[in-house]
Amino acid sequence: MRMGRADRRGAARLAVFVFAAQCLSLVLASHRFWSRDIWMVWGPIAGTGVFFAGMVWICYVALEPYARRVWPSILTSWSRLVSTGSVRIREPQIGSAVLAGLVGACALGLIVPLRNLAALLTETTIMPDVENWSIVFGQRMVLSEILGIAVIAVTNSIGSAFALVLGRSLLRSRLGGVLFLGGVIFLADFKPGSTPTALEAAAVLAMATVYATLLVRFGLIAFAVSTFLNYLRVATATASWTAWHGQPGLIALVVVGLLAAYGFWAASAGGRSPATRWPRPAEADRGT
Repeated sequence: MRMGRADRRGAARLAVFVFAAQCLSLVLASHRFWSRDIWMVWGPIAGTGVFFAGMVWICYVALEPYARRVWPSILTSWSRLVSTGSVRIREPQIGSAVLAGLVGACALGLIVPLRNLAALLTETTIMPDVENWSIVFGQRMVLSEILGIAVIAVTNSIGSAFALVLGRSLLRSRLGGVLFLGGVIFLADFKPGSTPTALEAAAVLAMATVYATLLVRFGLIAFAVSTFLNYLRVATATASWTAWHGQPGLIALVVVGLLAAYGFWAASAGGRSPATRWPRPAEADRGT
């Protein structure tokens, strides 16, 4: 920051988003927010929001100058979103990155059943893939979960970009950075001490390949969108929309539809195909 290389505007916008999303998520999940001891509830909510926002701000300020120097192509669309003087909503590269994230999420949705199949073949007790069961309590809890997932997607994306840049710096090659990132994603998907089967390892390896391809080829926004939708998948507990617990799936479906509509709308600005907006990563790096 002293040398003027930090992206202060992008870091500030990112921190404000994380703070607002985290606080609103906790507000929606709170059952005592409007009680008499409201200040006892406000304190932890605001403190949690400040902690996550500060953590993201520090990590982004520390990472962005190195990523811009070592692997600038992953920040092309991201910089247009958070680093420009005014946020341009209908930016073709941002829309293309969102669409790429949607395609990546579809690929992950095809791979995840392989992991479930591996668990079904090796385990006697299978638990439903739902991390937060409070989502069945209504729209308020579902919206709270969606906002929390958005914060997780942002933090995971920044951490993965750091792993990519760190891998390239340590191994002195682009391929080394990609392999390092894939290895981090692969190892982070297993619990410590667990012994995965061959089918489960193959499924996780395929997931790591999808994530690494999205980050390297389409950038940080595509990675964040795909991560967000992959976590959002756990909210779709049923396809029976008339069931009392069918609301989470409907809301998740609406979110996916809105993202897809925005992606097509933004990517179509200028009348060019989204596929023609992405230079090869090496060319983008040389241009920067």
